[in-house]
Amino acid sequence: IPNSFQILGTSVDDKSAQPHDLSPPLMDALMNFLPEKLVGQNFWMRFSLVRDGASLDTLKQYVRAAHYTIIAIETPKGEVFGSFTSSRWRTQFGYYGGLPAFVWKMRHNRRTNSASLFDQAQLESEIDVFMATDKDNCIQVCRHDMLAIGGDESGPSEFDTDQDALQAADEYGFAFCLEDDLLRGTTSHCSSFHNPSLCGAGHKSSTFDVAGLEVWSLTPAFNVDEAEKLEMSKFFVEESTLLSLSTLSSPAGSTYGRDMDLS
Repeated sequence: IPNSFQILGTSVDDKSAQPHDLSPPLMDALMNFLPEKLVGQNFWMRFSLVRDGASLDTLKQYVRAAHYTIIAIETPKGEVFGSFTSSRWRTQFGYYGGLPAFVWKMRHNRRTNSASLFDQAQLESEIDVFMATDKDNCIQVCRHDMLAIGGDESGPSEFDTDQDALQAADEYGFAFCLEDDLLRGTTSHCSSFHNPSLCGAGHKSSTFDVAGLEVWSLTPAFNVDEAEKLEMSKFFVEESTLLSLSTLSSPAGSTYGRDMDLS
């Protein structure tokens, strides 16, 4: 029985965001792997490459207050894959993030011939999911010129420069890594999720072009206005709490805002 949820932030009539990368059958399939507290919540599209433009800065701005996000990527070849993470996307040195988190891929190519809409829905509902282990905290990386999921526990925990972070994609392997224009990326086996390359012909690592990319969050609200009010109220409470704690623990004269990046 399909899960019951609504879709916010876009619709079948929303030509500006089509073609959609995350279909309702994929949403149904992913819902089975989400934390229990999110099951039954509504899917809210926060960013669409075709609608909002090819900019990592724009993506981060649009999702800055969302704790739980699903990324969906489609290549020009019809390969579809992505991630679920539990920490907000923010510019930060080194790895961060925590559990639960996973990467996923459609088992079949989206362009596989289907005899009917039912067969197409069945094809899109079959996914492989690779959960993060509790032995590794190499979950998320977000720099000014890259966004990545997963890593290798033998790799560096921090990167001195953006170039170091990009070189790590080749040396240690991210589950996937996107460049700042969101139009190209790499995928590889990584120890965080014990996943294979998420696209390509079974190679240990692959590069890919991006035809479509979406970022979604989950919300108990039933319209975008309610969802925004709920999320932003939690966001400002959390940020205010962090500011208070930082002020109490920082030496006199230090400024929390100097280290705070909401991009």
